[in-house]
Amino acid sequence: MLNMKKKLIMLLFFIALISTMFSLAACSDSFDDLIIETEDVTDAPVGENTLRYSIPDYENKKTKYNLSVTVRVYDENNNSLSVSNNRTVELEAEKNYTVVVRLNGVVKDKNVVKTASYKIATVHNPRTVYFYLKDGDVVKEYKKISVAYGSDLSINDVPEPVDFYVSGSQTVARDIISREWVIYDSDDNFTSLNQAHLTNITEDIKIYTHYEYNYTPINNYFRFHDGEKIISEQHGNPKQYVQRPDDPQRDGYAFLGWFADKECNDYYNWQNGNVFFSENTDVYAGWVESNAATASSDKNFNFSKEKTDNYGYKYLEISCKDADIIEKNIVLPTEHNGIPVRSFASQAFANCRIESVFIPKNYNLATYHAFAGCQNLVTVTFEKDCSLEAIGTSMFANCGKLRAVNNLPSSVAIINIDAFANCKSLTEITLPQSLYSVNRGAFYGCSSITKVVIPDSVALILEEAFADCSALSEFIIGENAKLMEIYASSLQGTQVKKISLPFSFKENNPFGKDMEVTFYPEKEE
Repeated sequence: MLNMKKKLIMLLFFIALISTMFSLAACSDSFDDLIIETEDVTDAPVGENTLRYSIPDYENKKTKYNLSVTVRVYDENNNSLSVSNNRTVELEAEKNYTVVVRLNGVVKDKNVVKTASYKIATVHNPRTVYFYLKDGDVVKEYKKISVAYGSDLSINDVPEPVDFYVSGSQTVARDIISREWVIYDSDDNFTSLNQAHLTNITEDIKIYTHYEYNYTPINNYFRFHDGEKIISEQHGNPKQYVQRPDDPQRDGYAFLGWFADKECNDYYNWQNGNVFFSENTDVYAGWVESNAATASSDKNFNFSKEKTDNYGYKYLEISCKDADIIEKNIVLPTEHNGIPVRSFASQAFANCRIESVFIPKNYNLATYHAFAGCQNLVTVTFEKDCSLEAIGTSMFANCGKLRAVNNLPSSVAIINIDAFANCKSLTEITLPQSLYSVNRGAFYGCSSITKVVIPDSVALILEEAFADCSALSEFIIGENAKLMEIYASSLQGTQVKKISLPFSFKENNPFGKDMEVTFYPEKEE
């Protein structure tokens, strides 16, 4: 009987314990049935992001627990970011963020909090691999390549160091033994580049060329030729000066200067005297034969004091001694006392009574008004291969009887202002293929010219270039002309009624409605 009572008491105690546990559970101050679902995010985009968390059955739980949600986002320095509507936030590149979701609710009249957090890592910017050409102390950017963060890059071939080694400025020649790409550390020590440096690239990289050389001292020659004979030969490195020898002498000739070619067309520039042994060099003596036997007597001329041209060579200028007693038909001398005559003094023969003039080929420097106002001048003849660079300003202006200009030099690039102005008897002129510009009034008032053919080389036909050429009726510009500018006034006072121009003038026709203009087809590039 006693045992039965003990068992009954234990049963009642157990029932009371179970009841108490259920009662405690019902009165719990938590809400374990509420879940905050989150997941860490990698490579999140830069800019506005939607936060990735969720609360299952939120609306019911909101009512049940009187829930409120607060979301905070913190950067790596624990600074809080602004979160819009607990859902969106602005993120920067290459940052790590922590998102904390906090739920506040009420259970049995008590405030209860539940939190969850997760991580966000934003995308990485591309990385740049810089390649530099380094040769000694000289560094120049070669190229740069943008690569995705964490990607790989292949090693390229090492280029030649041609941009750095300036031929003619070094005292030694060099041959490359080896070349490679290298990376320098903070102490300026370098390591050879290998594929590991370009695998999983997470930082910007600077890569440089490195060259190893064999050096050989330079000993260039500079040889002075006179015909087939070498009259002087010197040697030195590119930082040493060449000593210019005394001008050579030759009976019956005048020395023009040293030339860079055997044909003696291109003067070698000795103007400043500082010529170096920059490379192996040959120069050639240029001569002009004296024409003393055929030239007009020196009594007709004045000669200037010795002058020096832009290349550093001696020459003389010539002019008329007396306009009233000069010979009618003059042949200009090539030299005087062994010095070449290459130019005219300003107004050298202006208003002289000459009827013809022969100009030797060594006259190559233009001056002002050389034969202006020679009213009796009928014929001008340039020697074949004359090297005159330009017809000077008013050189033959107001030569009213001038009918023929023979062998206008093929070297002429410019016919200057008023060069042939008012040469009223001039019936034709053959312009050279070297011509670049016909300047203002160059043939103004040449009232007997009937036809002009413009060479393809001409780029400029300036104001009144052929104005008042009253007989001019045919003015030809070819389909392949390089013409860039022509003034309407260049043909005013002529009989030219129609003209053909390059296609480039179609949008800006200088002649407007005053002339019938056709345009050549557009040239393909």
